[in-house]
Amino acid sequence: MTKIGMTRVTRRNFAKRTATLFFVPALTLLVTACASNNPQEDKLGTFLVAPGKYVLYDCQQLQATASNFRERRDTLRKAMADAEKAPAGGLVSLLAYRGEYGQIEGNLAEIRREAASKNCVLKAATPPAAAAPPPPKPAKRRSR
Repeated sequence: MTKIGMTRVTRRNFAKRTATLFFVPALTLLVTACASNNPQEDKLGTFLVAPGKYVLYDCQQLQATASNFRERRDTLRKAMADAEKAPAGGLVSLLAYRGEYGQIEGNLAEIRREAASKNCVLKAATPPAAAAPPPPKPAKRRSR
């Protein structure tokens, strides 16, 4: 290969390396800035849900839909908490679960708005009954 051919190859590699060194940290910073540490403060979902999506629902349908979304939200919260225990879990949680979680929060907010406009009372999800703790074991008697 001639010297000119080598120069073109190294310039391309240099451009790729420079782009990688600039864009990867910039993208990481952008994603981190957009992510909220508190799932309750997630405002992304309001942009993902069409206003008036639940206008034709009655109170019973709103309650059923809200309970389905709450169940899925709880499942996602557990999955996000489990993912964040791993070394790169924050990134996995962000990429795998955060979008759907935001959409669910947006749907729940829209359901609450619609329920308020129709004077519906949404019942909170009842937590599953906890199993009774096992009875205490009797203390062992020492025989003399």
